[in-house]
Amino acid sequence: TTMMSNIMAANIIVPATMMVLLLFCGFFIPQDHMPYYFIWIYYISPLQYAIQGAMINQFTDYEVDPSLPSSLIDLSSL
Repeated sequence: TTMMSNIMAANIIVPATMMVLLLFCGFFIPQDHMPYYFIWIYYISPLQYAIQGAMINQFTDYEVDPSLPSSLIDLSSL
């Protein structure tokens, strides 16, 4: 109730917001096919980070050394 005055308003806004985030998370529309003026939605979507993590986990042979701190793990080379 911090952003919405009542539960009815939240029930209208939240599904619409989630649909936009889902549409622009990179699964339905790849990042390179998004209009440049909507690319910011791709970067604020938490779904994009979940999908990216799942893709790295499933389709790469990337192994993490558990003795390294997570700040030293570089995923940019994948």
